[in-house]
Amino acid sequence: MIIKAKTIITNDKANNFYEDAAILIEENIIKEIGDFDKIKRENPDEEVLDFSDKLVMPGLICAHSHAYSAYARGMSVSKPTDNFFHVLENLWWALDKELTLEDVKLNALTTFMESVQNGVTTIIDHHSGPNAIEGSLSTMADAATDLGIRASLCYEVSDRDGMEKRDLGIAENINWIKEAEKRDDMISALFGLHASFTLSDETLAKCQKAMEEVDSGYHVHIAEGIEDEWETVKMSGKRIVDRLDAYGIFNDKTL
Repeated sequence: MIIKAKTIITNDKANNFYEDAAILIEENIIKEIGDFDKIKRENPDEEVLDFSDKLVMPGLICAHSHAYSAYARGMSVSKPTDNFFHVLENLWWALDKELTLEDVKLNALTTFMESVQNGVTTIIDHHSGPNAIEGSLSTMADAATDLGIRASLCYEVSDRDGMEKRDLGIAENINWIKEAEKRDDMISALFGLHASFTLSDETLAKCQKAMEEVDSGYHVHIAEGIEDEWETVKMSGKRIVDRLDAYGIFNDKTL
């Protein structure tokens, strides 16, 4: 396949910038970028996709998203959202409790379709839904695969919905990390943690122990609100990063 474009930005080390050029693709691998006439002459049988009036560039990466929140747009909130805790308790934690696996699928499809439409081809999602935990990440991955978007997925473990839900969240992350290794390279996994202030020492120790089974990193909020810092210091006597570091949260795969 040859993609013809008005402008091509490669974002490579040389920061190459091409005008009236083309991209030669063979078996999903970019083989050459350069002059269209030359590439076409050397590959006369290749299909040409003509985007002569378009800019072609590498896809954008969304490094943190919550696809489950797609339903919230335009939603009226009847309780106060005047501080960080109230936003969580009266909006996001109220919403995520209502989600079924079908909702997880529809939210993922909505978010992933809109991402692609806006040039985002890789999305790193931090999922929540305490009443539809098991199989939720596989459901999202299936939606990503159907649409052809790259996705790294995790479930945010938290104490806020009780210890049974916490343990289901840990299991969902570990099972998903193992499953993702068997999928194609468009799909990957991390281990999700909500935030320090909703994670007891017992929970962090359990997560650390569970992660001994797999080779992965974590995806976690850090000081999203100042209240996270205050509560963490009150709980542990440590600031957030120091506390999480003591449980081995930070490695070269952690976000």
